[in-house]
Amino acid sequence: MDASNSTPHGLKSLLESLSRAALLAQPDDIPRFLCAHVENMIKFSDDQQVRDRNQPKSISAL
Repeated sequence: MDASNSTPHGLKSLLESLSRAALLAQPDDIPRFLCAHVENMIKFSDDQQVRDRNQPKSISAL
């Protein structure tokens, strides 16, 4: 069975990102670090969505 077909879209990228962050930071408490990192990612994503909603829409010429 091919694992790439049975994993949710984006999971591989998420795991790579978390692994890279943990390797770079070298935290003493990895689970706590990963929890805080994911919380920061969610907050950043939420902030971006709010900004996108508040930006005026550009009107393209026909």
